[in-house]
Amino acid sequence: YCLSTILDGQERLGGRIILLECKDIPHLKAFYEQFGFMRLDKDYSNEQYLQYYRLLAEEELIAPDQL
Repeated sequence: YCLSTILDGQERLGGRIILLECKDIPHLKAFYEQFGFMRLDKDYSNEQYLQYYRLLAEEELIAPDQL
């Protein structure tokens, strides 16, 4: 559901990177990683949310002529 909403926004605004934040909980990390998200490599404090990103593949992008 979230990816379809983001792709709808990409269609309207453009963009190629999805960035999200989540708590350091194993099942959340595994969930996002199964959809191709990668954790930003940085030092996190104990209470800080982890940051994940995903680059949209070429076939996921909405070309301007498709708008």
